Amino acid sequence: MSRYRQKCPFKIEPGDPAPLRCSLKHRVYFSETDALGIVWHGNYAAYFERAITELGHRIGMSASQLKDADLATPLAQLHIDYRIPLYLDEEITTQAALYWSEGAMLQYEVSILNSRGQTACTGYIIQMFAALHSRETLWVSPPLWENCKKNWKEGKLGNV
Repeated sequence: MSRYRQKCPFKIEPGDPAPLRCSLKHRVYFSETDALGIVWHGNYAAYFERAITELGHRIGMSASQLKDADLATPLAQLHIDYRIPLYLDEEITTQAALYWSEGAMLQYEVSILNSRGQTACTGYIIQMFAALHSRETLWVSPPLWENCKKNWKEGKLGNV
């Protein structure tokens, strides 16, 4: 058995809509690597963030839309399985998928492919909702997320 997690960490129920997906290409910059030209491990989380930020733009939940709705999405979990290194000047592809959740949370599965199409790392992110100004955790889905889920379930978000 592989030591790497292979299966989706999120439970998919019958009737749940398919995950919303986004893919981004990015060239590894000098500032993202160590002295050996290998991507520093902390930058993988930043690559994950770029992909989920783009996905948020495509589904109507960008950072500015969240801010306008007095919402924050603090991190609840971040998990990364490193498989093979990424290198300076390599063109990489970060893929993010948002999974359906009935709760007041965002569940992302993310992977990064190297320039040869090999999986360099996989992981997931779970974010909760909080009121931006009061910083109180929201245990009920806010209207912005409910509207997104309505559009998602009705197929209005299409292939993001």
